[in-house]
Amino acid sequence: RFCRNGILENQATTLTCPSGQRILSIEFGSFGTPRGICGSMSIDYSCHSSSAMSSISATCIGQSSCQILVNDQSLGTPSGNCAGSKYLHVAYVCS
Repeated sequence: RFCRNGILENQATTLTCPSGQRILSIEFGSFGTPRGICGSMSIDYSCHSSSAMSSISATCIGQSSCQILVNDQSLGTPSGNCAGSKYLHVAYVCS
């Protein structure tokens, strides 16, 4: 299991698998104000894009690496009270 956390809005991040492997699944994906760190991430429903995980899955599953643009256009506008900065946390499996 691999992960990236705390990727700030309007940045890009690349999910990468070891040589010869591809992204099998996205185990966690939250854009807004997700909580935690790699290994113990959770959704903060007070500021969360419900479409982030499906967007990441559509872009990345089956790829050896993929780039994600961390913004409303790519991941969906988070609903709720999103005061301050928004971030992306994502966990994925390679095989």
